[in-house]
Amino acid sequence: MSSDAGSEWPKVFKDDGGCDIILTEYAWHNHIVSHHPEMALRIDLVGVALADPHIKQRSSVNIDRVSYYHFLPGMRLYVMVVTDWKEHPIRIVTSFLTERPKEGEIIYVRRPDSII
Repeated sequence: MSSDAGSEWPKVFKDDGGCDIILTEYAWHNHIVSHHPEMALRIDLVGVALADPHIKQRSSVNIDRVSYYHFLPGMRLYVMVVTDWKEHPIRIVTSFLTERPKEGEIIYVRRPDSII
């Protein structure tokens, strides 16, 4: 998949609660791919993290931001997707790979089956 991830924008993903979450072309190119080039060919992981999170947490800095984490056992990393719930539609702010969850209020935790 190219970094453009197809030509139709915005992308609409469903989270684990069935909410529509929007990824704009601007956010994809100017916040995600430009700052986290490892995500350029991984737009599918954005959808995986939203639909099947292992951890969800509210930001300790901005209460309108919720982060979704999905553990990738083969990489021993999480894909993190930061969403903004202040306005509707809910929007994706950024996404990147990380070794561990950031600080924040835990909303939900589900242990991945593949963690030893």
